[in-house]
Amino acid sequence: MKVAVLVMGMPRCLHEGAWWFHNKCSPHGDHYEMDFYIHSWDDNSPELRQRIQNEWKTNNVQIDNFDDYYEDWWEPIERYNSIDARTKFVEDHVLGWFKHGPHVGQFLSTGLATDLLLSSGIEYDYVIRTRFDTILCPIDKNKWMTLFIAIRNETRTEHAIFVPWLNFKCGLPYLGDLISVSTFKSWKNYAGKLNGQLKKLLTKDKLKLSCLNGVPNHITHVTWPFLGINSSTHFYPILGAMPVDFRVSLWRADGYNKTVEESHFEEIKNHYASDMIARAKGEI
Repeated sequence: MKVAVLVMGMPRCLHEGAWWFHNKCSPHGDHYEMDFYIHSWDDNSPELRQRIQNEWKTNNVQIDNFDDYYEDWWEPIERYNSIDARTKFVEDHVLGWFKHGPHVGQFLSTGLATDLLLSSGIEYDYVIRTRFDTILCPIDKNKWMTLFIAIRNETRTEHAIFVPWLNFKCGLPYLGDLISVSTFKSWKNYAGKLNGQLKKLLTKDKLKLSCLNGVPNHITHVTWPFLGINSSTHFYPILGAMPVDFRVSLWRADGYNKTVEESHFEEIKNHYASDMIARAKGEI
């Protein structure tokens, strides 16, 4: 079984995320052939490429300057919307979120990591997309096999992406985007031209975004399923729907006094939850 792992975004917590995946969550074993494809925005840290290669054990690494890439990508979007009469039906804060919000980088990085994957010409069985700082509840190779088989059976006749959680707020789909799993065929269908699909969503298809008028937060969680409309991609939760514990968290170093090697998942998860509460209260 061939598994491609895509890692994307800013290379924060590079060592911690890589160590945890390889030692706690990697579907390694006799039945798995696993390759990593890494896209990172350049954080100007020393020897970034070499450190990524060493930590994630791969030479499939692409590093781009976010500001340069984003400027070239965004300029035609702004030009198009400046002369499109329909732009007035989408509130400024919605399009402004994509223009000014740093979160748009994760979509672009995912698209570039997917391009790197597809350029290999290798047909994989499954694709795992994750972040540099994602911490997944420990999962062994047998549980991965259980999950892969369940996903295969669920997607015999449709394209689908499986995420940790999925719910609805005010009629809008919100999904957990720290990690996802899918068949290679479904991922290629969804993300094969992801950055182009995002550009189309913000221009020709922008009226789809009008439902976000009055929604000030969490646009990230809604954008992922919106990008699956044109490719007829479905999204399903893993937690509560499949026989695998797929809880997920992020590594946050501030205020945490243990190394990743000596940490347990519950400790990391609880610290992240406390960090999020403090941020919401404006204490951080």
